[in-house]
Amino acid sequence: ALLRQAAYRAPLDTYRDGVALVSGWGLSVEDIEQAIFDAFYECCLPDMKLKASPGQLRTSLADVEAGLVIDDLDLPRQHVDRIMDACRLCGFVSAAGQQTMWSGGEVVDLGGLTPDESISLFERRVGRTLDDGERSAVAQFASRTDGYPMGLVSAAASVRRGALTVEQLPGIAATPDPTAVVHQAVSQTLTLRETRLLSALAAVGGAPLPSTALAAAAGVEQPEADLEALRNDGILQAGSPTYRLTEATAGPMVVTPTSKSTVKGLTAWCQEQSDPMVIAAAGPAITTAMRNSIRDHDNESAITLGRSADAGLSISARWGLWEGVLHEVRQASVNAVDSFNEGWALHQLGTRAAMIGDTATGIGLLTEAKTIRETIGDADGIEATQHNLDLLNPPPPVPVEPPSTPPTPTPHTGIPWWAWVMILVGVVTVGGIVTALVNGSQQTGPGVLLEDDKPTAPQTPTVRPSGSGVLEPSKDPLVFDAVAVGSELTEEFLITNRGPGTVVVGEITTVDEEFFTVTDRTCETLDPGASCRVDVTFVSKEPGPQSTSVIVEYTGQSSPLLVRVVGESVRPLSSRVDHEPKAFDFGKCGRTILCDPDRSAEIRITNTGEVEVQIGEPALESADGIRTGGFGVRSNDCLKLAPSEDCTITLAVTPGSVGEFAENLIIDHDASNPQIRIPVTGEMEDPVG
Repeated sequence: ALLRQAAYRAPLDTYRDGVALVSGWGLSVEDIEQAIFDAFYECCLPDMKLKASPGQLRTSLADVEAGLVIDDLDLPRQHVDRIMDACRLCGFVSAAGQQTMWSGGEVVDLGGLTPDESISLFERRVGRTLDDGERSAVAQFASRTDGYPMGLVSAAASVRRGALTVEQLPGIAATPDPTAVVHQAVSQTLTLRETRLLSALAAVGGAPLPSTALAAAAGVEQPEADLEALRNDGILQAGSPTYRLTEATAGPMVVTPTSKSTVKGLTAWCQEQSDPMVIAAAGPAITTAMRNSIRDHDNESAITLGRSADAGLSISARWGLWEGVLHEVRQASVNAVDSFNEGWALHQLGTRAAMIGDTATGIGLLTEAKTIRETIGDADGIEATQHNLDLLNPPPPVPVEPPSTPPTPTPHTGIPWWAWVMILVGVVTVGGIVTALVNGSQQTGPGVLLEDDKPTAPQTPTVRPSGSGVLEPSKDPLVFDAVAVGSELTEEFLITNRGPGTVVVGEITTVDEEFFTVTDRTCETLDPGASCRVDVTFVSKEPGPQSTSVIVEYTGQSSPLLVRVVGESVRPLSSRVDHEPKAFDFGKCGRTILCDPDRSAEIRITNTGEVEVQIGEPALESADGIRTGGFGVRSNDCLKLAPSEDCTITLAVTPGSVGEFAENLIIDHDASNPQIRIPVTGEMEDPVG
C-alpha cells in the first residue's frame, strides 16, 4: 500500500522516463536488473526480449531517469548497491523484510498503527461501528500486536466470518502469538474452494502465482471472487497479477499442501500459457514446486514441470530463474537415473552459459551433455549439442599446401570467415535475442546456438546402470474424501519397484498415527517391476482437513519413500424418523357398545433426517403380560423414505377377540434413532346377541 502511494507522489512522478514498479520476489540481482531494463527498452521484434549483457546494462540504464519502486528487494547489501550504481540517475523506493540499503537515501523502519487508527481499520474491515466496550477490546488486541495492520485485518475477518467475537479479542491478546490464534480461527471458516487455493499456495512455499496459474494448480475454476475475499480478509496478498500468502498466514494458517496435484496443474498451465512474462511471474513458485517434488521423491513430476516452463523462462530473459529450473530438472533426472533428461538439462545449461558470455562453462556443460547422449544413443541430441560445441569452439581450418609460385596478391576488403563466426557468437552470447523454438522447429544456421526442445524421451531410452531398486506409489497423495466424523475408512495404494534391482521393504508407518494408521501390507521383497499393497485407515474424529505421510523404509535408492495422505472429515448427515401418534387406544366395544370391525388406527411415519432410510415390516409384541390378539396390521405402504417423505401403517381391531389387550407395535428402520415402539390398547366385550 505504501509503495503504491509513493509511486504517484513527487518526486518520483517528476522523472523524465516515468515510474516503474518491479517485484523482486525470488529473483537474483541479474534478473532484477533485467526487469528494470525491460521496463524501459523493448526488442525490435514482436514477442521477443532483448537479453542485456552486464556491459549493456550499465550503458543502457545509465541514461534512464525514472522513479524505481522495487518490492521485496531482499538482496545482500552489495547487490542492492550494484543496482543503484547501475541506475545512478534514478530515484528509488524499495521494501524489504530487513534493512538492505546502507548507503545513501533514508531507511524507514515501519511501526504499527496508533490505537485510534487500529480501531478505525478494524471498523472498516468488519463493516460496522463498534460500541465502547468493543473499541476497548480492539485497542487491547492492537496494543498486544504493536498495531500490526494485517493482524487487525485478520481479527476483523474472524469476527465477520463468525469464527470469533470482538469480546474474545482481549483473551486472545494474552496468548503468546495472538495473530496466529486469529488466523487459525479464520482457517476453520474456509470454504472448500478457499482451502484448495490456499493449499496450492502452501505447496509452493507461499510464493506468488498469477491467478490463472493458481486456479490451475488448485483445480478451482473462476477463482476471482474467492481470491478477492481472501485478500480482503488479510489471508492473501495481491500484487498484480499475482497472489501469495502473507508472511503472517504462511505459518499459522491451517492448510494441507497438495504437492503432486499442484505440480500437475502448474504443468498443464505452462503448456497452455502463451505469454512468457506470465510464466516468468510464476518462476519462483515453479522452482519451489519442483524442489518439493524432488524432496517427496516425485522426480518425474519435477522434470515434466521444468521442461514445460523452459521455453517461457528463456524467452522472458529471466535467466536466473531459468538456470534454477534447469538445475532442478538435472537433479531430478540424476535421482531418477533418467539419462535422457539429464542430457537435455546439461545441454540447456551449457547453451544458457554460452548465451551470457561464459563460454568456458558452456563448453564444459555441453561436453558433459554430449557424453551422456552418446552413451544412450540419442542421435538428435548429439547433433544439437555438437552443433553448439562447434559454434563455441570451431575446429581449426584445414591447412592448404602453398603453391610453388606464390600468386600475385590481390586487394581484399571482405571479412574473413572466422570474423563472421566471432560476430555471430557475439550477437548470441553477449546480447543476442532469445528466441523460442516452438513446435519442434529449429533454425540451424552456422552461428545460432540451439536450445533442445525435444519434448519426450525415446521409446526405449537406455539409462546408466544401477544395482538398486526405486519404489514408486500408485497414488500420491492418497485421498480420503468427505469421511463422516465418528466413522473410519480404509484405502489402499500400490508400491511398484521401478528400478533394476530387488529391494526388501522394511517398516511402513505414518508420521502422525492419531488419524491415519497403516493397517495392512503385502510388501516384503520386490523384484523389478513387482508391486505390493499398503492399506491405510483414516479415523475421522473432528471436522476439517487432516494430513500425514506414509514412510516406507526399503533397501533401494532414495529410501525412505514418502507418500502424502490427506483426508477431510465432515459432519455426518442426520438420519432420523418420527411418528404420530405416539400411542393409540381403541377404547371399549362389545356388549354395551357396538364395535365397528372397520375401526382402525393410522400410524404416520416421517423421515426428518437428511438421508434416505429403509423401513422394516411392523411386528406385534405383548405388553406387561396382558393377553394379545386384540388387533392386527391392515395395510402397510412403508418400505423406504426419502428425506421429508412419509408413509402410513394401518391397524385394525381383530373381530371375535374378547377381553382387554395391550400390545406394542414395533417398527425397525436403519435411521440413527431407536426403533419405533407404539403402545396400542383397547377392550373387547362379548358381542351383543
